[in-house]
Amino acid sequence: MQTGNLRNLKTREDRAQALLLGGAVDEVSPNIYFVHGSTLYTVTLLDSVEGASTCTCPDHEFRQVECKHIRACELYKESGTQQHSVREMVVA
Repeated sequence: MQTGNLRNLKTREDRAQALLLGGAVDEVSPNIYFVHGSTLYTVTLLDSVEGASTCTCPDHEFRQVECKHIRACELYKESGTQQHSVREMVVA
């Protein structure tokens, strides 16, 4: 799976969309995702009642920010499981 050079994209949102459109997000169980980046990262999405979402990437683990992997999973979840509809939505 090819996501291109994400470093050329300026924002985490842009990078998250590129990951999603590149097919880098795999849902392995409800709220658990694998994201194929420079390595394979595991993302757990939680709502605000359950606590904060987590990712195994250095950006999230060391900076405690919402990384591009978490955002890509949120976009995936918001779109449902039909990736083609997300591609159409972003291109439009």
